[in-house]
Amino acid sequence: MKVLHLSKDDIGGGAGRAAFRLHQGLRAIGVDSRMLVMDKLSQDPDVIRLPRGLKFFFNKVGGRIENILAEWFLRPGMQWDLSLVPAFVSNVIAAEKPDIVNLHWINRGMISVREIGNLPYPVVWTFHDMWAATAGYHYYGEALTERLASGNEQSHEMGCDKWLGRYLLKRKKEAWDPQNMKIVCPSRWLADFSSSSPVFPSKDVHHIPYGLDLNIFHPRELPEGKRLVLFGAASSSADRRKGSDLLLEALSRGVSTGRLDPDKTALVVFGDQENLEDFGDLQVCSLGYLKEEAALAKAYAAADCFVAPSREDNLPNTVLEALASGVPAIGFNIGGMPDMIENGSTGYLASPFEVSSLLNGIVAIVDAPVSVLDDLSKNCRKKAETHYTLKTQAFHYRDLYSELI
Repeated sequence: MKVLHLSKDDIGGGAGRAAFRLHQGLRAIGVDSRMLVMDKLSQDPDVIRLPRGLKFFFNKVGGRIENILAEWFLRPGMQWDLSLVPAFVSNVIAAEKPDIVNLHWINRGMISVREIGNLPYPVVWTFHDMWAATAGYHYYGEALTERLASGNEQSHEMGCDKWLGRYLLKRKKEAWDPQNMKIVCPSRWLADFSSSSPVFPSKDVHHIPYGLDLNIFHPRELPEGKRLVLFGAASSSADRRKGSDLLLEALSRGVSTGRLDPDKTALVVFGDQENLEDFGDLQVCSLGYLKEEAALAKAYAAADCFVAPSREDNLPNTVLEALASGVPAIGFNIGGMPDMIENGSTGYLASPFEVSSLLNGIVAIVDAPVSVLDDLSKNCRKKAETHYTLKTQAFHYRDLYSELI
């Protein structure tokens, strides 16, 4: 069995990293797995970068033009992709002679809607967000959430003029054959949403969570001193969806009201965190970008809690990494968070999007006695070992592939 994963990148973002981990997990259980990407950042010889040349240039330009058009004609403040411009990747895929093509995050010039439908191979598609099941948006966003609450629109076609939403959904329905495609969603929330999409009528959507190498992410003895609150995301300062502004408000309120003692608490951040640098007396340690998993694992293992204040999210790698490291997580009760965070057992679920509730969760862990932290840590690790091992994920995918061959 030879599987070819299509992903815009391998370890550049959360979706790419999840795809890369699955690829590694499959190879570990004997599946012939390869990746085809536009942007290769790993050193894995089984990850193939699209050949540089005229076609690659048109892929990049086409993706950029569509992005500009989306910004002009669609609702502001949203992440949209049309993926209508041909990407001319069929020959590259054919050269690999795959038995199965596993799609991941494939926008911005990787492959077009029609080309997906023309793939002459069985397809497994891992959804990392809402895009494939909608007219073209990746997440609701605040503007769409408000419009959805009005009850005047169908959620799957929102974000643009109604005629355009219907047209884009129609193109996907006409291009894709659900009979030759298996859909996988990492979170129950995304699986429920995708199951109701008009793009995949009566389609069986499979729920397979992400997996981690638990030999890399594991608990370590915590350093003595201040309680460390950890936060990280690839580009949270530019992406309101990740909720760094809500964390900023919660920490500021905690310091100003005396609920967080700067002598006993510090904030550690990684990724692009320009807006999380100064809380007065509260110490902030910025680790920058941590691309190597070993460095990420050390950051998690040193923390007492991880905060994921996302307004919308699927099944963020960061929370899984925290749990595997024995670190309780704090997030809002949205998306895939309830799949991972069991309130009072593996962390705390805050009421969306109440800053006071988020602060309560942070304070509860920062002020908890060592015995409580030890129990939380054990619960987190047990949760990861039970639900989020790389081998378990790989076996589930292998079984799914076998149904299509």
